[in-house]
Parts: sequence; C-alpha cells; structure tokens
Amino acid sequence: MTNISIEPLARAEAVFEFLGAYGLRLAKRHGPEAARGPYWSLRYEAPRLVVTVGYADYQFDVTFEADGQRVEYFYLDQHAFDRRSGYHGNMFPPDERLPAVIDHVADDIRSHFQALLSLDAKAWEHAVRIMKAPLVKKGLP
Repeated sequence: MTNISIEPLARAEAVFEFLGAYGLRLAKRHGPEAARGPYWSLRYEAPRLVVTVGYADYQFDVTFEADGQRVEYFYLDQHAFDRRSGYHGNMFPPDERLPAVIDHVADDIRSHFQALLSLDAKAWEHAVRIMKAPLVKKGLP
C-alpha cells in the first residue's frame, strides 16, 4: 500500500464531514486496499438517507440513496447540470490530483445538493426521473 491511497481517503473523510449537518453519520470506513488499484469507501447514514463516497478501479463515485431510490452525483452533474463540475466523467488516476477532485465534488455537493440531502420530495423526484430517463444519442446533423 502506498500513501497515495491513504491521503485521498483521509481527505474525503474530512471534506465530506459537512454531511453531519444533514443528520448523516459515518457508519462505515473501508480501505484503502490495493488489490485492483487503490480502493476505499465511506458510507454515511441517516434514518432515510445513505451517501456513499468511494474510489475503486480509478473511478471516484458519490451516490445518494433514499427510500429505495439511488442517484449518482456524476450522472446528475452531466445530465441535469450540464457538467457544472467541469468533469466529463468519474475516472481519475490515484495521484496528487485526486484530492483536488474530492474537494471540488464535495464543495459542489455542499453548495448545490442541499435539497437532495434534505430529502426534498421534488428534488428527489427530479433526480430519479433524470436517472431513469433513456439516453438520447446525439448524432451528426
């Protein structure tokens, strides 16, 4: 194991601490493991909401689950917010850039996902609708 996989995990735990304001508590901390590349995850839980922050196989993911529905940060960022984050996917190498990505995503969630974190019914309905909508292929004109 290298220090590169430990630092992003500690960084994620620190910057996602704001989830506590929404009643979420760190319920599970896993990793880092290096069997198939760096792997780690954090699972925050509240009575009706689970937020998972994780990194595996070079993919950084943040998911939200409430009342049997699951939505993904990067999918919503792309399809609902026209890539407001500036990222065109969720694959990042486990190098010195990963902590900056973690910080940026946490800041975006803190700034723009309050309704989802507060379990606002309209926000969840909208997010789930986006997740379930068929993808429309954009072809050449």
